[in-house]
Amino acid sequence: MKKTNGISMISLIVTIIVTILLASMAIVTGSRYLKESKDKNNEVFSTILSNAVLKRGEDANISTSRYPYLGYYIDNDTVFENSFASKVGSEIDYNDGIWYIVDSEIAEKLGAKGANEYIDAISAATTSKVKVALVNYLNGDVYVIDALVSEVTAFTLYQ
Repeated sequence: MKKTNGISMISLIVTIIVTILLASMAIVTGSRYLKESKDKNNEVFSTILSNAVLKRGEDANISTSRYPYLGYYIDNDTVFENSFASKVGSEIDYNDGIWYIVDSEIAEKLGAKGANEYIDAISAATTSKVKVALVNYLNGDVYVIDALVSEVTAFTLYQ
């Protein structure tokens, strides 16, 4: 009888260990799938927003007070280099584009539906950090970045 109890105890311990290992593998695989799906969706969103930005740029041909590009216009190259270029993680230059910050409400106006799933809206109630898109109306580059509300709202908003 003792021998049977010993084998049963070992079987139970092995079963528990295998169950824990399989559960942790399932969790890791599920987490990886969710991250990859989200990254793919972010790329799709960036492409849609890029196309909308390029279309707006082509429609306007040139930004005027009657038909401005939409978003917060970044008119200061030093602030751009110090505050925004460093958040992108790649070499971008202020002189290579017409740079704006776009929140979800502006992105929706441009035609990027469901933008609120990827970037935040900036309102009077918004404080501290937001996720926004840094867009270049010249070539359609889109970078989703985290920024301070004060950094964004320091610029002129065109709606």
